[in-house]
Amino acid sequence: MNIKSQEEILNIIKNIEKRPIIIGVTGRVSIGKSTFAGELHDLLKENGYSSNILSTDHFLYSNRDLESKKIEDPRGFPKSYDSDKFKDALLNIKNNKNVEHPVYSHTTYDILDEVQTYTVCDINIVEGVNIFYNNRDEVSFQDFYDLVFFLDTDKENTWNWYLKRVHFHIDECHDEDNFFYPFKSMSDEDIERESKKYWDGINDLNDVKFIEPTKSLSDYVVNFDSNHEIISIEKVKK
Repeated sequence: MNIKSQEEILNIIKNIEKRPIIIGVTGRVSIGKSTFAGELHDLLKENGYSSNILSTDHFLYSNRDLESKKIEDPRGFPKSYDSDKFKDALLNIKNNKNVEHPVYSHTTYDILDEVQTYTVCDINIVEGVNIFYNNRDEVSFQDFYDLVFFLDTDKENTWNWYLKRVHFHIDECHDEDNFFYPFKSMSDEDIERESKKYWDGINDLNDVKFIEPTKSLSDYVVNFDSNHEIISIEKVKK
């Protein structure tokens, strides 16, 4: 996040006087939501704000629950989330209460058998692909957010970043329980082909059907170039 962008974002946040507040960060898969949320968190701390980050990944149903509930929508689509728990978390934050939440593992792609405590702060950053929807595919959580940043770039950029992330996970995994372990024996061409099928059939479909339409519900669109540098921050016309 460059200095100009930092100044713009700080000026936007300074205009919100109430506490605690919830800032939403959303956008398609591999756009860099976690990175942006982390940089925003650091920026806020450097400027005297207390801040914390909550990922919507922690509110995904476990694989066991997806099976028992006969949910066929892919993970990351609205129906794959426990939206009641997510709503309770947002309500607690609004009421200045800490949140007990499940833990999602990016190693096994499943919910772990443990619970973490989210400590509510003055500024609470909620990041994820679907921050607005309940699990009936309805937009219902927009009123919880005091400010929402929608991250955007050319789709070709996010596909390239996604493929790069896949290769990173494959290189880093050494455990047979890791989701990416079977990919270790595949050629680069096969990895790209399988990744593209997943991207087109799931990630891009989720973007077109659910994520992109929420741009109009956001307050600002943060545009990135192919080097993942912020090139503009645009206020959404409503």
